[in-house]
Amino acid sequence: LILVVLFLQMSYTRMNETVQKNTLQTAGSSELSVSPDEAVLSVSLQTVGKTAKDAQGKNAELTKSLLAELKNQGLIDTQIETTNYQVYEDKEYNPLTQKMESEGYRSLHNLKITLFDLEKVGEILDKAISAGVTNVESIQFTLSLEKQKKVHADLVRLASIDAKEKAKFLAESLCVKIKKPLTINEFYSEPPRYYNSYAM
Repeated sequence: LILVVLFLQMSYTRMNETVQKNTLQTAGSSELSVSPDEAVLSVSLQTVGKTAKDAQGKNAELTKSLLAELKNQGLIDTQIETTNYQVYEDKEYNPLTQKMESEGYRSLHNLKITLFDLEKVGEILDKAISAGVTNVESIQFTLSLEKQKKVHADLVRLASIDAKEKAKFLAESLCVKIKKPLTINEFYSEPPRYYNSYAM
């Protein structure tokens, strides 16, 4: 479950037309525990070769195999995103020559895979590894943008009710009447993101 919290600060003007600066301020809060509906896999493909072209070629083959497998599992292009790609020379220090010497080249391709069916995370992860993924950097469970909007709307509604009830109680206790809200300030706590890391 993911806990999301919202605080709402509301200021009310008292029913006094001549003294507009008299205000009553209350703060309402709300929180909801919601289940994540989205998983993001951060994976990478790493290959080595004697030349940069060789390393790139091997990586391209692995990438092609991975994309074919993911699409075979029903994923579409928008669910697969390249976050980083680089090719670099792999050098190591040779104590005999006291120099950095080339050990070949490495090609690294990082991808982000977004899944909406959380029950298939394990299955798709296994398929991705079989297709050539060399490292699973993290698995992140969170809320989709659509669900975040819905949860935010529910939080605002609940916090507004809480702030209004507090203002009403205070006004009655002080024997004053209040108008509609003068100012409203919102403080929203973003939903946390949960990660599982796997070393391979």
